[in-house]
Amino acid sequence: MTGGQDYLRLYHFDPFESGAPEWWLRDFHRKHVPYFSGCSQVLDLGSGSGLFLEELQAAGIHGIGVEAYAPGVSKGRARGLTLIEADILTFLSSKEGLATAGKCDGVYCSHVLEHLDPPQVFKLFEVLHSAFQPGTRMRIITNNPEDISVLGNVFWGDLTHQRLYPAELLRRIAMNRGLTVLSCHSFLGLRIGKRQNLRRLWDRLFWGRHKWHPNLLLDCARE
Repeated sequence: MTGGQDYLRLYHFDPFESGAPEWWLRDFHRKHVPYFSGCSQVLDLGSGSGLFLEELQAAGIHGIGVEAYAPGVSKGRARGLTLIEADILTFLSSKEGLATAGKCDGVYCSHVLEHLDPPQVFKLFEVLHSAFQPGTRMRIITNNPEDISVLGNVFWGDLTHQRLYPAELLRRIAMNRGLTVLSCHSFLGLRIGKRQNLRRLWDRLFWGRHKWHPNLLLDCARE
């Protein structure tokens, strides 16, 4: 939390408390575990309390989390997970971070970018290229600014959000910093019932891909 967000501590307001139930969050993360099949160790940047790490563990993949929010780190460690309490950029620029990155062949970074300003995003992609070994696969997820639910509610629902990054802009930043972009697309990420599926089909007639696609996924590789 930056100095400009000290008011959150003053008023004892937790900006990272999500209204989403844990089963939904686990389901969201579980869908991305197969992407890291065959990896020996995955680094989860902005890991929160480690829900993705637990899903990796269930699939037999070792994971390490990096999280700056102390209460989240404490929750994860209490469940036996390996979490490092540190700012992502500071950690990856340190000797410990470089040593850890050198042992990882997978990187997962879910809903972190929207908390960063442009110089920090450039720096993140830069260290993803410089700190990790060739062949490392990377999956980065953020809010999709083309989705009306993101523009009207999701983005503004978190006081620590900085800005949104459209797909083409993310592609250009990643390539600018030397990464190879493998895929970039929007997706729902939510398990929905039959009634909601019917509504989704109906809404597609009017909104196309501007509704029911709140997440943006960028797959990169360090080659």
